[in-house]
Amino acid sequence: MGAPLLVAALGEYLPGGGEEAAQEAPAKRSAAASPSGPHLYGTARLIPDDQGCMALPDAPTTLAERTEMATGSGPSHVAERQGGAAVGQLGISITLQGHQRALTVESIDIVPKAPQATRPFDGALLCSEGQGDSPKVKLAADMDDPDPYLYDEDSPHRSHFHDNVITLAPQEQVSIRAFFQSKQGHREFELVMRYTLNGKRHSQKIPPPRGKAYAVTALNDTYDIGYLYAPTGPHRMTAPEMCEFSAAKKCR
Repeated sequence: MGAPLLVAALGEYLPGGGEEAAQEAPAKRSAAASPSGPHLYGTARLIPDDQGCMALPDAPTTLAERTEMATGSGPSHVAERQGGAAVGQLGISITLQGHQRALTVESIDIVPKAPQATRPFDGALLCSEGQGDSPKVKLAADMDDPDPYLYDEDSPHRSHFHDNVITLAPQEQVSIRAFFQSKQGHREFELVMRYTLNGKRHSQKIPPPRGKAYAVTALNDTYDIGYLYAPTGPHRMTAPEMCEFSAAKKCR
């Protein structure tokens, strides 16, 4: 099984009005909202990954943490409560919604919280049975790069937003799927929208889901402990299972 790549990827634009947009879009704002309010709303939600892995920075030490790991409903739920990060790929669905005036989104920038990627998490590995390959994407950003940016797969040396913008009519919604990945380290980051309204440039952050930081961590060679979440329930990984899910070269 190949290790997941750690690259940031953005899917195709999904105009508002489709079934997915209806599910992911924020509650519709009233047209009578204060004109002094935000010109542009950006919301994000995690894209469920039932076949992926999460990692914790340290192995659980308390009885409550170990019990949750051994009985939890899945990697993402346990990792969220214990400060973990997605391994290899973080899927985010972003919804942009205009307000009362038309505007142009010039870019969605990735702003790392540190100048370089740090060591990947190696405390605990939590995986779902049947981990698959990363889905094919249309846009990507190498999160191991000191200054990551979104690019088209066939033009990795040029920002996608160098030649493209997103134009929103009043109250229009656009949904975007983004997959943030890395294969060398751990990275936390922010997403910032840059847009133009009436000739003036503005910026606004896209809050991470449930107030948690956007974070992705590379697959490590070794972990202190691992749990596999199978349909029959979670169990502590055996040595061969740990080897299969880790990035150790001896397992390849």
